[in-house]
Parts: sequence; C-alpha cells; structure tokens
Amino acid sequence: MTRKASMAALLFVTLTLAAAQAARAASAQALQHLVGKPHRMVLAPDTARLSPFLTTIVAGDLVTFENGNAADYTLVSDDVIDDAVPRGAHVPLAGTGGNGGAPGRLSIRFGRPGTWLFYGSGEPGAPVIGIVNVTARRHG
Repeated sequence: MTRKASMAALLFVTLTLAAAQAARAASAQALQHLVGKPHRMVLAPDTARLSPFLTTIVAGDLVTFENGNAADYTLVSDDVIDDAVPRGAHVPLAGTGGNGGAPGRLSIRFGRPGTWLFYGSGEPGAPVIGIVNVTARRHG
C-alpha cells in the first residue's frame, strides 16, 4: 500500500469513528428526552430532611431518593404518585447500617404534573421532609 493510500485509509477510519461517536451521542440525547432526566433527593446523615428540600422536575423525570443515615427510614406520601406507589404509601428506604454501608435508594418516575409532599418515618404529624413539584412536559 502506498503512503497516499495509507493516509486515505487512516482518514476514512478516523472520520467513520467520529461519525459513529456523534451518532451515539445524538441517540443518547434523544433517548434522555424520551425517558426524562434523573434527579436525586438525599436524606443526609443525621438529618431528617431531604436535600434539596424542593425539587422541580418535568413529567416523566425520575427522582432517586437516597438514605445516607445509618437507620432505615420510611418515606411517606399521601398523594398518588403512580400505580407502583399508591395513595397513603409507606415506602421503606434502607439505611447504611443494614445495607453494607451503602445508602438505600428508591427511584420513582413522576408521570404527571402535580406537587408531592413527602413525610418521614410514617409517624402521625411527621414534618414534611421534601417536596417534588412536577411541571408539564413541553412539546416542540
């Protein structure tokens, strides 16, 4: 193979790889738009409040609740979130103590606009520990 042919082959391979990488990035971005953006709300060690306290998301986005405390926690919402988390749900959220040192995690996809208040520990009169505000997805 001549030097000129080698350079042409190298240029072809480089351009092909660059095009493939750009296509993968565009596909990932398009998929992210369809499935929603991920968000985190963390119950920090030795606190009884989610951080951020208020998060505003778009319908279809996923929120992962994380418990950094040693003790298990119960995440409570009086509102219907989706079919998996019905009204009045008390959802356990493992702590690091019984989870091999790793924080417990619970992910919920919010499919419709609204405001969800979350309480901690399932005790009557427990204070609000976090709020998820879901706005409508804009089309276009």
